[in-house]
Amino acid sequence: MRWRHVSTGAVLSSVLAFGASAAADSYRFVRIADTRTSDFSFDPNRQPAINNLGSVLFYANSPGFIAGYHHGSGLFTAPIITTTHPALSGLTLQAPSYNDSGQVAFYAERPTPDGFRVYRVDAGGTVTLIAQSGSGTFGGFRAHVSMNSSGRVAFTATGGSGLNGLYVGSGTSNLRLYGNPGDGVTSLSSGPSLNDDGTVSFAGNYLPVSGGAHLSGAGGPINVIGSTSANGISLFGESVIDNSGRVLFGAFRFSAPTHGLFRGSGGSVLSTVADTDGDYASLPIVTGIGAGGFPSMNNSGSLAFAATLDSGGRGIFTGSNPATSAVIRDGSTLFGRTVDHFFGGLSREAINDSGEIAFQARLIDGAGFSNVVAKAVPVPDQRWSSTTGGLWSDGSNWLGPVPNALYHTANFTDAITSDSTITVDGSFRVGTINFHNTHRYLLDGTGEITLYDSFGGMINVSAGSHHIKPPVSLQGTGTVNTAGGSSILLDKCLANRAFNAT
Repeated sequence: MRWRHVSTGAVLSSVLAFGASAAADSYRFVRIADTRTSDFSFDPNRQPAINNLGSVLFYANSPGFIAGYHHGSGLFTAPIITTTHPALSGLTLQAPSYNDSGQVAFYAERPTPDGFRVYRVDAGGTVTLIAQSGSGTFGGFRAHVSMNSSGRVAFTATGGSGLNGLYVGSGTSNLRLYGNPGDGVTSLSSGPSLNDDGTVSFAGNYLPVSGGAHLSGAGGPINVIGSTSANGISLFGESVIDNSGRVLFGAFRFSAPTHGLFRGSGGSVLSTVADTDGDYASLPIVTGIGAGGFPSMNNSGSLAFAATLDSGGRGIFTGSNPATSAVIRDGSTLFGRTVDHFFGGLSREAINDSGEIAFQARLIDGAGFSNVVAKAVPVPDQRWSSTTGGLWSDGSNWLGPVPNALYHTANFTDAITSDSTITVDGSFRVGTINFHNTHRYLLDGTGEITLYDSFGGMINVSAGSHHIKPPVSLQGTGTVNTAGGSSILLDKCLANRAFNAT
């Protein structure tokens, strides 16, 4: 781990804009896995998922054709389950669901009568069989399963076994919610999405509306979200339901604009959250149609999706206007390389309740192509707002949340009116520290600052002379940028290599 020191105003002018607030919808990007630094290869048909702890679940192949699910938050990755497990030998793993307890549910298949299965794996690696095909049991399953925070797994059974329907299982028993005689659901055309209240959303044919529909329910009365007869939509694919019962799905309309993403809570009353009437050329509808992948929604109602534009190129967006809702697009710079393609689109679980978005991308530079799994993290404006010193941990001293995450930026800018001391009263993690004030900021105290952001950390000084007395711990490379006439003094650096004070 090594510091690189740059003392030039030219560098600062190109990378900094001190005193200006970050846009509310700006993002920092955290590298989860990279084919340049690991032996992984990624699959466009198995999109990553993210839970509310910020952990990203992704599928990867490693040497020896060992396939499995791995997870990471940006500091490291670790396997959760691979096909080396005896229960999974010879199986193909697909379509995972990931919860805040670190449990993973997924569909697995081997082309034999008893080779179609649904599993749940706990964070400690315990494998639980939820359902299996075979004589006298299920004929098969749709690939997309869904798991809620309590570890219950929803799945759709298919294959003409007489047990077709939508089920929720715990590992000890499976309850058929829909597809029972008399409930009016004559077929199911999607996998389910299960929320924490036990309510599922799904697509199928429903007799009371004379055709296809998106539906929801918890095993009792069925709620019609949208249907061909009431809303003039078709192609009923995968949906996502939040804990308030809102359902998001993509569909074709019989009238222009044809592509759309729709949301509703019932009664066939739908709102259009994005369509092809404006700058979008294609939106995620069902796998292999539109932009690929699926729309994703969190419990706050925020959504994310991959889309193509009328002007060309693809990107990840969060709203109806791509000009104001773009997260990242083809041609953007990511981890020092250029984004060439977002392969696979997004999963249904691509956005968590903090608005963090998990995705896969192909990058290019002079060394050729490489692939990454990454997450986009909304960056609030985090600035010291007190006119004097105070405790780092005191939220009243900051505009925005207290900086304490690897992607956070601690901005010490124009607030203080005289030399002031900021007391580092604990262990705090940031990706970047910015200084811009002719009055001195002295960071003192008995705590410690960890400086790291995917590849390394950065300290930027565009005005004034400042001092950091507590230890600064590096988990990657470190860069210091100082403008002419400015300076920064660091008393102690903790790293496993020599401190390079060039």
